[in-house]
Amino acid sequence: MLKHKRKRRHSLSVRLILIFLAAAFAVLVLIVAAFQNISQERAHVFWKDIFSDYFYSLSKDIQPPYDSALIASIENRTHTQVSIQNTDGAWMSEAPPFASANLEFRDAGDGRIEYTHWRRYFVLRIPRPDATIYFYARPFEGENGLTFTGVALLLSILLVIFLCFLSIKRLLKPIGWLNQAAQKVAGGDFQQRIPTLRQDELGQLSDTFNTMSAQIESMLNAKRQLLLAISHELRSPLTRMRVAGEMIDDEEQRDELVREIQHMDRLIAELLECERLETGHHALQLHDVDAAILLRELIDERFARQRDMIRLDCSANSQTYLDPVRFKLLAANLIDNALKHGEGKDVVASWRQLPEYGELIVEDKGQGVESAHLAALTDPFYRGDQSRAHTGGLGLGLYLCRQIAKAHGGELRIDSERGKGTRVTVGFPLNSGS
Repeated sequence: MLKHKRKRRHSLSVRLILIFLAAAFAVLVLIVAAFQNISQERAHVFWKDIFSDYFYSLSKDIQPPYDSALIASIENRTHTQVSIQNTDGAWMSEAPPFASANLEFRDAGDGRIEYTHWRRYFVLRIPRPDATIYFYARPFEGENGLTFTGVALLLSILLVIFLCFLSIKRLLKPIGWLNQAAQKVAGGDFQQRIPTLRQDELGQLSDTFNTMSAQIESMLNAKRQLLLAISHELRSPLTRMRVAGEMIDDEEQRDELVREIQHMDRLIAELLECERLETGHHALQLHDVDAAILLRELIDERFARQRDMIRLDCSANSQTYLDPVRFKLLAANLIDNALKHGEGKDVVASWRQLPEYGELIVEDKGQGVESAHLAALTDPFYRGDQSRAHTGGLGLGLYLCRQIAKAHGGELRIDSERGKGTRVTVGFPLNSGS
């Protein structure tokens, strides 16, 4: 789940959509702010040009001694606040929420009245010889500005943004198809094709991907057919060579020749098996079997001479559903590897039954493998760890084991620590036979 979230966070389409949504939101905020500022500017002009004369006329009624009842009446009638400051700086009525010394007033046009803005306040100042009168108010106080026309305009903008979002999402849809198809191709499924619904650059890229996938599939099929044909053709001369070799009188030469022929025969058999499993895994013959019984049979048949070095440890319930021939081949390769690299120490082969899958585990107590080589051990013909070269392996054993596990829908995992040994774990899903 965490990996999936990381992928989504780094997705190009997700980032483009997020950028678009952020830009759309910023545009919406700017539009609203612009309308609000325009409205405020118009209101300020209205106050300056129209109300200044009106309030100047009202100020003539405010004469000393200043009557608080008259001032309150003017405030209620004009929805403003009135403050009067004498020449000493003292307020003869309620002081305003701002300090007049910090405001920069400008002439309203006739030299009789001055105006300024302070936060959301609009302020008019009328100087007199004996006092200064301030009229101030918040024109937008208690108003949200959301008229029917304004709401309709905002909804229209949101609708346009949503339609653009759908268009971008549809435009980027082939990127998701390409990503999914590329992941499946990376996993070995070269039959993936992407629907081509458009003739733009992404449509051309989809066509190119389909052509590439078809060509790769064709080349790999040709390679497999050639390899299978050569392997089959080699079987007959190898058989004749083995028969002829067994007629050599010199026992040492005969044994050496037979050993080399068996080596080549095993290589060809493993190549054939790998290619069969690679082509859709149709070679599996699945049955309900007992994994513990299969392991005992394998040890008795293949490792009879080394039986004392192999310890078998199986769960009480080891019934599962798999291909018994391939399972034995996989277990034989793992046990053979463990015996070769176990430096004469005991090898443990175990079957562990879990609720959803079964595990075959083969452990040795040899020198182990450097961590740098672990990831590539299941690659075909990989011989990176030179300390193991003396064992004469073909480099196909673990690759074949991985292919058998993959064919069953399972996975192979290798854990190793230098100087302590190696553990190979193969998980098999506990599928029913239906």
